[in-house]
Amino acid sequence: MTDAALLINLTAIAVAVAAVGLLPRISRDTVPFGVRVPPERVGAPEISAATRTFTLSVLATGVLAVLVGLLLWSALPPGAAAAAVGTLLAAGLVGCYARAHRAVRRAKAQGDWYVGLRQGVVADTSLRTEPLPYPWLGALPSLLVIAVTAVVGAVLYPGLPDRLVTAVVYRGEDVEYTTAATTPLTAFAPVLFQALAVAVLLALLRFTLRSRPDGDASRPRENADRHRRFLRIWARTLLTSALLAALAIGALALLFWTGAMAEAGPAAAALVAAPMLLSGLVVIGVAVRIGQGGWRLHAEPRDGAGTGLVQQDDDRFWHLGGVVYINRHAPGLLVPKRASGFGWTVNLGHPAAWAVLGAVALAVAVPIALGLLGVVDLSGSEFYGWKFEPETE
Repeated sequence: MTDAALLINLTAIAVAVAAVGLLPRISRDTVPFGVRVPPERVGAPEISAATRTFTLSVLATGVLAVLVGLLLWSALPPGAAAAAVGTLLAAGLVGCYARAHRAVRRAKAQGDWYVGLRQGVVADTSLRTEPLPYPWLGALPSLLVIAVTAVVGAVLYPGLPDRLVTAVVYRGEDVEYTTAATTPLTAFAPVLFQALAVAVLLALLRFTLRSRPDGDASRPRENADRHRRFLRIWARTLLTSALLAALAIGALALLFWTGAMAEAGPAAAALVAAPMLLSGLVVIGVAVRIGQGGWRLHAEPRDGAGTGLVQQDDDRFWHLGGVVYINRHAPGLLVPKRASGFGWTVNLGHPAAWAVLGAVALAVAVPIALGLLGVVDLSGSEFYGWKFEPETE
């Protein structure tokens, strides 16, 4: 295996282990491992023990994945080795989380943690009556990068060669190139992908700006203020990610049009990957700093001594360890995630949820169907970028 391929595989394992290992810090303290607990139980010994065990088991899973990978990467074809290591890693990390979830849920049931507590629910309607304005000004830099990329492509297009290098594959000391006939579709594919990536992120921001917060019946007004602060920070974070994605794809397009993609080699790949890596680090850093839904943010006291209520135990609406949410009586389509820490998930009890899932399934099924029919090539020969694979025998 080449050094570049080994580095990519080890980095992927490290990122997965770090992302899962940080979940206890990102998730709201009253929903450890996807289990709703009353505030006075946040520091319970059972939760602390489950967290320690979870962290150690996640690290052990990562080490095991690396050891197995070192064996398989030299014995199996690249695709088969990657699939085996990825499956092992995913299964191990899911198992770590499921074990911690069961431990907390068992302690909650055995200790009757909600017995004698006054439970309640709250609804913040201010996001409907006074929604946060969409930050169009913050979206302009990403849109400007797309426009500049398209203009540069239009200027360079007449001088492009008859065939363009669309993929560079490194196998040991050997370098293979894939080319495609120069057409508007092949030449401007990076621009189309750039526009699509930014559009998806901007649309996601539009939906999440009106998402409901995770309730706090004890201090509802403070929680509403905190949620608005969180949404503003989230908007800036997502807009930054959109800009970095546009810059990365724009750099790829420029290298693609000038022929530098084939000449610059791994250095060019690192140049394009850097903004995407920075984008991921920004999101992870913000998630760790402010927590799911911004629960770590300070809010000015507005509820006096509080309402005397605790948020209603809603575990019955969450399934598969806090991954799937089904509540036919909840009005919102998007709800804050539990198991995966940061972001939102779809309420499968909402009628519109099935339309969203249907659209996603269609978007996946259509390319596969076209590939099976031979209409499009799904073999990866039109990959725009670089691949680093072990040397073939």
